[in-house]
Order: sequence, then C-alpha cells, then structure tokens
Amino acid sequence: MTLIQFYSTKYKSSAPLQGWLQRIKSDQITVDATVVTDPNTFLRVGSKLVYHRLPWKEPDAPHTIQVLYEDDDIIALNKPSGLQVLPGGLFQQRTVLTQLQWEANSKSTFEAHQKPHPVPVHRLGRGTS
Repeated sequence: MTLIQFYSTKYKSSAPLQGWLQRIKSDQITVDATVVTDPNTFLRVGSKLVYHRLPWKEPDAPHTIQVLYEDDDIIALNKPSGLQVLPGGLFQQRTVLTQLQWEANSKSTFEAHQKPHPVPVHRLGRGTS
C-alpha cells in the first residue's frame, strides 16, 4: 500500500484526496521519523506514520460542562448547545471528550492513571444540549 492510498482511505473523512496530497507534499507526513514527500512511497508493515497538523484556531464554542452525576463507572453531563462531544473537523480540543480526558490525565495519583480513560456511551450532537 502506498502512503496516499493509506491516508486517502483510512482518513478519507478528515480530508479529500487532494488535501492529503497537499499535506504529503508540504512535509507534514513522516514515515519512520523521515519526512516523505512522495505520495507513492510504499509502506512496510510496522512503519510508524506521523501526520504533523499545522496550527489552527478553533471556532468559539461553549466550554463549560455541568456534571449531573458521577460514580466509579459513569459520568452524566449537561453539555451546552454548541459544544461538540467528539473531536472532528475544526473542533479537536473544544470538545466534551477532550475536556474529560484532560481532567482524567491531570490527576497525578497512581490510582487515577490505572482507570480507563473516559469514552462516550451516548452523545448528542453539537447543536443539541
């Protein structure tokens, strides 16, 4: 499989074919820690691929979430309309999931790092509260 085949099929929802071609030719992809600009580079099994996303500014969005209930197994939240639940598109950091993961990672206790990280069980879209 080639580099462009990999990105344009596995991550087709992140960018169209032309977008991945541009990223490859703009030195944004490394294969085994080496910048690769040829989209037709063949990948080996076990190659480590890294996409270096250029900085961007996320659109303004509400960022406060209200915890309605929490125990060892579940967290129930009230999210404001306009706050996206999962990373996607222009929203990579201003999301409910990212906020919960940051909170979980900020706890410095050994026990906190042994717990599984938060994942959504049910979600409402960005426009829904």
